[in-house]
Amino acid sequence: MKTLRIAIVGTFDVQNFGDLLFPLVAQEELSRRFDHVEVLAYSYGARTTPNWPYEVRSVSELPVDIASYDALLVGGGFLVRFDKDVAPGYGPPGEEIHHPTGYWLTPALMALAAGVPVIWNAPGMHDNVIPDWARSPLAMVLEQSAYVAVRDEPTRATLATVSDTEIIVVPDTVFGLGMVCVPTPSDEVQALRHEAGLSGPYVVVQAADSARGAVARLRANAHRFPNHRFLALPIGPVLGDIEEIVDGLPNSVSLSTWPSPMALAELIQGADAVIGHSYHLAITASLAGVSVFSPMPLDTGKFLALRDVETIHGAIDLDIDELVNALGRREISPALDDRVKAVRLHWDAIADVVREGKRDTGPSIGRLLQALPQSWEDTELVIVELQQARDSIDRIVEVDVRRRDAIAKLESQAIEAGERLLDLERSVDQQVAELERAKDEAERLGVEACELRTRAEEATGTAVAAAARSAELHRVLMDARRMIIDQHDAATAFHRSRSWRVTAPLRRVGARLGRPQQRPETLQLRALFQGHLQTHPFAWASISDVFTSDAAGVLSDSFPHDHFMSVCASGGEKDYSYEARELVPFGKSATSHAAALHPAWQAFVFDLLTPAYRQAMSALTGLDLSHAPMEVNATHFPVGGMLGPHRDLPDKLVAHLFYFNTGWRREHGGALRILGAGDDHEVLAELPPTLGSSAVLVRSEDSWHEVTPVAQGAPSTRRAVTVTFHRPESSSSMWPAGSLPSLHSVTGTADG
Repeated sequence: MKTLRIAIVGTFDVQNFGDLLFPLVAQEELSRRFDHVEVLAYSYGARTTPNWPYEVRSVSELPVDIASYDALLVGGGFLVRFDKDVAPGYGPPGEEIHHPTGYWLTPALMALAAGVPVIWNAPGMHDNVIPDWARSPLAMVLEQSAYVAVRDEPTRATLATVSDTEIIVVPDTVFGLGMVCVPTPSDEVQALRHEAGLSGPYVVVQAADSARGAVARLRANAHRFPNHRFLALPIGPVLGDIEEIVDGLPNSVSLSTWPSPMALAELIQGADAVIGHSYHLAITASLAGVSVFSPMPLDTGKFLALRDVETIHGAIDLDIDELVNALGRREISPALDDRVKAVRLHWDAIADVVREGKRDTGPSIGRLLQALPQSWEDTELVIVELQQARDSIDRIVEVDVRRRDAIAKLESQAIEAGERLLDLERSVDQQVAELERAKDEAERLGVEACELRTRAEEATGTAVAAAARSAELHRVLMDARRMIIDQHDAATAFHRSRSWRVTAPLRRVGARLGRPQQRPETLQLRALFQGHLQTHPFAWASISDVFTSDAAGVLSDSFPHDHFMSVCASGGEKDYSYEARELVPFGKSATSHAAALHPAWQAFVFDLLTPAYRQAMSALTGLDLSHAPMEVNATHFPVGGMLGPHRDLPDKLVAHLFYFNTGWRREHGGALRILGAGDDHEVLAELPPTLGSSAVLVRSEDSWHEVTPVAQGAPSTRRAVTVTFHRPESSSSMWPAGSLPSLHSVTGTADG
């Protein structure tokens, strides 16, 4: 009897658990429906056994091979995509093959040209955006495919915008894995468990960045798992999974080699619980009644298919009590029955298509080829228009550069004028002080005159002398009063002058800079007035020498260590891990836990609360911050402490970062990086957290930045203070109203 030959295309040449399962599931399911069938996988790179679980052929061979196949399966997984960031370093074997349609769309076109039935094996889309150039060939493939099934509704809705062909939604075909796995451990799994010393119950932890928060909680609660070990299992090494992520976790073990996909499935289904974000990890565990704890929410994207499965829990923060209660196998969720049945019907439909045999799709391919020259010509016209637009942009940029140079010159002139006004203000202050002293002297003389007059009335022998003294004192009093009036009139005239009114904002700042204080000053606000605000890719500035020479060393040596809380998260919009202490509560003019602060820090906080500081920041950023709610926090970043790429929340206006680290070198990490706004987040500037330096970030949709992880060998924790100006009617995201965080002291050493 003839052996049916089925080709399947996808990313089967990378170390990723879910991708490697699809050819195995297809072989198993089709073997249940045909006596003689062979499924052969095609991807960019060729792979051979025993170094790979099965043979994978390169798509560069498909033009020669395609006519020999009885059908072509497309998918599954996140396969239908047009972006090029599939995996780090992943690309086609030759420049003539387009990336990424070379492993899914063009194979389908080749199959249709050869009359081979094209079958969509429930793939999903990435980003759900179809470029204009791809709409025509994609529509033709959809309309000529013998069977089109996708794994979620967003994918179906997007594909329906290019073709009205029937598209059905079926669950991910890995839901059929329960029929593939064997009930007893295979020889490979027994050998792996023996080598790792995994003889008792265990919990699988996906060795990925998203698990760092869960690992920290497990490390702190290891005593609650006296009989369990933690198996660090990379699910997708090609995506960055490595065992080192769980370093320091007690009772953890790892494997010397990355297992085959079926061995991975057995290890997952043999665990007492599973922790990880992988979609196919969650499906595999749930099919065996193993509870899954995922840091991904279950109400978006592909995870919507799992939200009604009772054994799958989605939460950013791992609940230790819930994990302890869930250990061991559970009843398999009834919610899985419909998905398993739907997958069986899916393979029945595929088998029916294979039985129908090859089809004549040549005329459709011919029409596509007829349209190609017109498409090429249209593309060339678009390129010409784009070049013209680029030339216009270059001219605009040139004009903008000249405009910025003019602004810079005006800013320099404004600084010089400000310095002259400061000198004038000091002179006025001296005159006002002299006026006050004259007034005090006049009052003193008036009191003395009254006393003399009283004694003159009581004394009889010296009445004439007392009267003469009284007259003399009265004359001096009148002269003093005239001097006061003259000086007051001069001051009033100056205050009413136009120059006095125009320079009022700068004079108020100058008053703070020039007038003697009863406390030590810590900030040099002139550094902010003279700072230069960068505009690419957003508004930011690097300001040095922000502390006075007397204050810098004292502030560094007395950096707070009390009343801190731990702040960490992973797997969400951004990853972060550090310790935070409140210095000024949101929107208040008071110091938090002031009694615990060194006097230099009390003075520093006082300076931050002055109108002069707000005016200096307003002058630098061009924003009116005079009434913006302000919040101030101190932070310690231990080894590994970091802030992933992010933009500040929309309710924030400006962030001002002060640094207090001595002996800090570049290899110690902890640097503030200014990032580009594109998907690649190009590093445009890197600011080390050295004592006396500071950074100002004006929040916008393009204000991407990050803090790199603090490295081993750093001389201390990375120490900083963040001043945040908020929009009116906003609230604190760090210290929400009504929250009661657990506070503790920190050592300040780099290892925490």
